[in-house]
Amino acid sequence: MCVQVSKRICFNVSGYTFVTFFETLNRFPDTLLGNKNRRAKYFHSVSNTYFIDRSAIAFEAVLFFYQSNGRLIRPPGMSIEIFEEECLFYDLGKVAIESMKALDGFEITLKETTPIQTNRTLNKIWFFIEMPESSTPAQIYACISMILILFVVTIDCVSTVDAYKNSILLKLLNKANFYLNIFFAAEFIIRLLSSPSKWKFMTSIGNALEIFSIFPSFLLTIVEEKHTGGIIFVRVLRTLRILRLMRLSKNFHSLSVVLSILVDCFKDIIMLVFIMIVLSVFFGSIVYHAELESKDTPISSILEGMWFALQTIVTLGYGDVVPVTFFGKISSAFTAVIGALLMIIPLLYLGGNYFTKYAKACGNFANA
Repeated sequence: MCVQVSKRICFNVSGYTFVTFFETLNRFPDTLLGNKNRRAKYFHSVSNTYFIDRSAIAFEAVLFFYQSNGRLIRPPGMSIEIFEEECLFYDLGKVAIESMKALDGFEITLKETTPIQTNRTLNKIWFFIEMPESSTPAQIYACISMILILFVVTIDCVSTVDAYKNSILLKLLNKANFYLNIFFAAEFIIRLLSSPSKWKFMTSIGNALEIFSIFPSFLLTIVEEKHTGGIIFVRVLRTLRILRLMRLSKNFHSLSVVLSILVDCFKDIIMLVFIMIVLSVFFGSIVYHAELESKDTPISSILEGMWFALQTIVTLGYGDVVPVTFFGKISSAFTAVIGALLMIIPLLYLGGNYFTKYAKACGNFANA
């Protein structure tokens, strides 16, 4: 009976010796170590080993990639940037690298790449408006657009000042505001038509908010001001115009990262709000019953007690509602201490989750 013995191959990586089988490396023939001709230049004939002057820690993970049939895991303590450089040196392939980054919590850029528009003209328009870094004219246009957005928001704010409500200057600014809204509406339509994915564009939260910031301005011009000053619906429309500031997030990467993280942490934020409501009801009831015997207390209901408890828990303290009795003050101190202790746990969890996602998102942007 003849037993076939697999041939071994020896690597010396920065003074550390690694031994494996040829058949293990042959599983990935397109990589540096898996290709006989490509790894030949590192062969040292005297010691019959392959000498590679690279990180031994990274090489251990690379060798495990061959042994595990393609599982690439970043070594603990090694930054994603350095390990990615090592993986590129060994030519492990983009799929393996992106899978490793996804395993570490980094978003896979290959799947998030926006599909290219088949029409070259529309594609150029899309890149010009949506990606300021694509060219110098695009950057200039982005700066002009940002200035116009700030100008329109400033007009909306100044128009609420009584001293300027009936001035000629404000009327001229309102006309300029109307024409600028036509510009923003036309730009939105152009972005929609040039978008590679119309469905993704329309379902985007940022674009939905932009719709609510543009069209209220046209509705307000249709109805006369003297008939709509006290209507709540119109007041809401005026408030929605401030949402155009969300467009500025496209020009600031850090701001867009923060907004995306807040969306990702929506469930955690809901949990925090629920805990605050429960604590407000509980401690508000305690303070109300502690103040029940006093006629001069401003806490005349549990709702007032909830408002006071909420201020105390978040350490805000407006001072508009305060307990006046001895037991009310004791219960308010109890609310401050216990409420802070109970709130610190979800706040630490939410803060840690936020900073983790922020660091990974910034790392994604730096490596893109």
